[in-house]
Amino acid sequence: MSKLNAAKSIRNLATLYRDMEQAAAELEQIGSLEQAAAEAKSATEQARAELATTNEALDTARQALKQARAKAGTVVEDAEAEARVIRATAEAEALTVKDKASQEADALVEDAKDAANATLEAARAQVESINIDTNLATVRRNELARQVRETQAELDATQAKLESVRAEMRKLLGQG
Repeated sequence: MSKLNAAKSIRNLATLYRDMEQAAAELEQIGSLEQAAAEAKSATEQARAELATTNEALDTARQALKQARAKAGTVVEDAEAEARVIRATAEAEALTVKDKASQEADALVEDAKDAANATLEAARAQVESINIDTNLATVRRNELARQVRETQAELDATQAKLESVRAEMRKLLGQG
């Protein structure tokens, strides 16, 4: 073998070695990208699960709010009906025992109003609490939805980059 042939063979081996080093680096990068893609996919799935749980909690809170509003309306109607009955009874008794009946009726009406007001206030407080819970659940749902979108975008970008690296690898391996 001549020195020129030996130099040419050494140059060919050096080029092949550089191509192999570049291929090894590309394979390491693909491994990193695949791991990042798997982690992003896992985070997306977890965020979707949390979003589903939050949506269920939101639906439950809405149902509780609807029930509390219905109960509050019934309590007020019942209290008003009871107050009307008490007033009518007191007025009937007032015909025979005017002063005593009037005082008792007023006292009963005030008690019924106080009870109705106390019940109404309790119902309003419960409605307000449910409204707060509903608002918090909505905010959490929106935040989780935003996280899902961001994680999905990261996953898409990572997959695109992975596909680009794979194409580059195919191109490099095709030359070797």
